[in-house]
Amino acid sequence: ICNFKFPPAQGNPSFNGDFDHDGLGDSQDLCPRVADPLNTDIDKNGKGDACEDPDQDGVNSATDNCPFVSNQDQTDTDVDGLGDACDDTVNQASENSELWINLSFGLMILALLALIGRSAWPAIVNKK
Repeated sequence: ICNFKFPPAQGNPSFNGDFDHDGLGDSQDLCPRVADPLNTDIDKNGKGDACEDPDQDGVNSATDNCPFVSNQDQTDTDVDGLGDACDDTVNQASENSELWINLSFGLMILALLALIGRSAWPAIVNKK
């Protein structure tokens, strides 16, 4: 019989109860990952204003074309959906890769279906 005893439980010394170091504990902080010592929530939705606009440019992240870099004017020269303030390829309209990602994904699905269909084909033919 094994007579093993676990050591006493200890707190994690590297745990930080205030991730963003704004003076508010994470459990009370409305925005625990973005520093906001005032813990403001103007629209009273339970989410800190700093989380809704982390770059503090006055544009809510849901519509901000550059949510982590301040750009009040929302300029997007190449009309790719990414603001010039955080766009490393300004004036290159071809950088919009969403179309290519979707097209590649679709082609992968078609190839997978073809492989599945091909592996099932002998089973279907032999049943006749």
